[in-house]
Amino acid sequence: AFVSGEAKRGKTRLSAKTTVKSLFEEWDRNNKAGAVSSTMAWKYERYFENHILPHIGDRRLDSLREEDFLTLFNLTLAQKVDKSGKPLLQAKSRRNIYMALSGCLKYAVRQGYLNSNPLEAVKAPAKQAPKDDIDSVLADGRKVLAAVQKGNNPDEARWLLAFLGLRRGERLGLSWANIRDLDGEDPKLVIQQQLAWDKGPGLHLKP
Repeated sequence: AFVSGEAKRGKTRLSAKTTVKSLFEEWDRNNKAGAVSSTMAWKYERYFENHILPHIGDRRLDSLREEDFLTLFNLTLAQKVDKSGKPLLQAKSRRNIYMALSGCLKYAVRQGYLNSNPLEAVKAPAKQAPKDDIDSVLADGRKVLAAVQKGNNPDEARWLLAFLGLRRGERLGLSWANIRDLDGEDPKLVIQQQLAWDKGPGLHLKP
């Protein structure tokens, strides 16, 4: 029994059927079972279906090499263009795809399909520092606020909520129950839910 146990030590669960696609399908089920938020699970699914599986989905996990990932992120994805010829995926988007693939491969390590994450040998696409002209943005913001607050502009409430820093889903998920003490001295807007979309239920409110 001891010899048998030692012979198995260090081995993985790899088989001819363990491809990137089959691994993703298992990881996707795990994500949708609650490992991540439903929104993140949906994003990961899009990243894989659109940008990862078409290129390496049929590859066995034990056949993946550093060169495969360098080619995927620095050539294949970097050279994707839209109809006008402009790059389809900026560095930020490629970085998000990288993080999704890395998460999937880390899951493979935890499940014993791989001894280590082969993507760790490849640097993630670099973060890009924002190039916003803050002074110009602030000036434009003040113009928008001044315009929507003139008269009875029907978009006033929508723009004011946007300037509070609420995400789109949070703004669309608001109900009257979120407004407290409106006629009092200390009115409050309490953000408790957001409007979300999931593949199963479609549009719905979630905490």
